[in-house]
Amino acid sequence: MTQRTTYPTFRHDGDRGRDEQPPTLFEELSQRRDGVLQLLDLAREQLQLIEGDGFDSLWQLQLQKEKLASRLSVQSSGPPPLLDRWLAERDSLPPSVRRHCDQLIDEAEEGMRLLMEEEAISAEALRRRMASTRDELLTLADGRKSHLAHSPPEPQKGRRLVDFEA
Repeated sequence: MTQRTTYPTFRHDGDRGRDEQPPTLFEELSQRRDGVLQLLDLAREQLQLIEGDGFDSLWQLQLQKEKLASRLSVQSSGPPPLLDRWLAERDSLPPSVRRHCDQLIDEAEEGMRLLMEEEAISAEALRRRMASTRDELLTLADGRKSHLAHSPPEPQKGRRLVDFEA
């Protein structure tokens, strides 16, 4: 299994203490990018688990992905929604901060594009594994039917094979 990249801890406003200031737009965009990249890492790990029969660990990984995706959704939907905040504040930001924010947005969008590709690859790998398992089970069932058809019948319990009273 590959080593997972470490990103800063992803937080949303609900994680902040009462005395902390709300995150700046740059911080929120940075957290969003980091969260997307964490999801991408989990999606890559998911594919390794599917291909390597790690189905027990797959459920735990899915829970991690759901939790992270939920946090990203809460952050993006505001209030105010992150996109609305970006559109409202970007022209008032210093050029260097605006460039950094644009870069964070580009990195997050590229991460989402790669994430969608990884998820499609994982879904196809899972479909192939399911089809393979189904085929194996059908083969086993056919083998059992063939075995039963060519085997002598087993005596039924509770019935006599020889009638001594006749």
